[in-house]
Amino acid sequence: MIRVIENIEELSSIKKDCNRLADKIQMPLMRFEWLLNCAKTVSSNEKLFVIVLFSGENVKAIAPMVLVKKYLSERLEMLGASLHSEPMSFLYEEEDSLLGLLQAMNNMKKTIFLNGLRSSSLEMIKLEQLHNHQRSLNFVRSGNIPYLPITDTWENFQQNVSSSRRSSLRRLKKLAEDNGNVSIEIKCPPAETVDKYLDEIFELEASGWKKQIGTAMMVNKKLGAFFRYYSREAADLKILQLCFLRIDGTAVAAQIGLEYANRFWILKIGHNEKYAKFSPGILLMNEVIRYSFDKKLDAIEFLGGNEQWLHIWTDHLHDMISYRIYHSYISCFFDFTNAFANELLKRVRPFLYIKWNSIGDIPNA
Repeated sequence: MIRVIENIEELSSIKKDCNRLADKIQMPLMRFEWLLNCAKTVSSNEKLFVIVLFSGENVKAIAPMVLVKKYLSERLEMLGASLHSEPMSFLYEEEDSLLGLLQAMNNMKKTIFLNGLRSSSLEMIKLEQLHNHQRSLNFVRSGNIPYLPITDTWENFQQNVSSSRRSSLRRLKKLAEDNGNVSIEIKCPPAETVDKYLDEIFELEASGWKKQIGTAMMVNKKLGAFFRYYSREAADLKILQLCFLRIDGTAVAAQIGLEYANRFWILKIGHNEKYAKFSPGILLMNEVIRYSFDKKLDAIEFLGGNEQWLHIWTDHLHDMISYRIYHSYISCFFDFTNAFANELLKRVRPFLYIKWNSIGDIPNA
């Protein structure tokens, strides 16, 4: 049996099943608290459309989607895709449950956008099998997300970082110390104190180019609200990690992260551009990586995009796929027109605010 959930109250009824299935695939971004706060911040042209497969009274699979209406087109899209560019997945008990869910979605004959699926995932395998036998138009775009598997000690790992990179990190650290007392703070604060730390992070992120183009959490109110709500819940679950590099007690770089399933997941980073000469974002990332090694975690998931500066520490990449399924040429035409306009806007935006970085410096992310 298929049921479509269209409001937050109904979504709350499958909280335990969401978390049970998300913990099975060890994906924090598919747990209920993440999905719930994505649902709370849907855009005006989006409608909650969570597809649930039941066997009797038991939830067997979940596709967290929204129904998006733009101009003359309508499509299903992953919940939260318009707010984040993070990896996503479906939730399912076993292979047959996933196939049943995908078949139910296909029978709806709606345009479907699936962003951030791993290319090696069972979802991709089953989608290819299903649509090889269907008269539908499919378009695929690929990308990569860096990650760092932790298989050795911190000391041995450092030896694999090039000598020039190690020298650069030492130089940056010395420059930071010339500005005052350097301290590192990595903590899961009590939920009631989370907002005061987020105030620091929001201010850091808004110190640079993201504020200029309107994508900083302080400016993008929906994104800011999401991270405030979600961070409180993550703190209650003891999985939130807020990370700071401070000079004489003042935060100059920060991260919002999660420690979940023995991995460190990096959700947001930012630094104060006034201190860009010693690249505080790079220094903080190095300390977060050191922390993860000291805790003997399994890996660090950098999330976001394949930023070149992350290759200081890793060349390991998750291959990601964005999948498009069209059931008519008309819907394909309108969506491609919308996509072209959005891509054009995305390419023009950076020129509205031109920023040159010194060698080794990084933009807020």
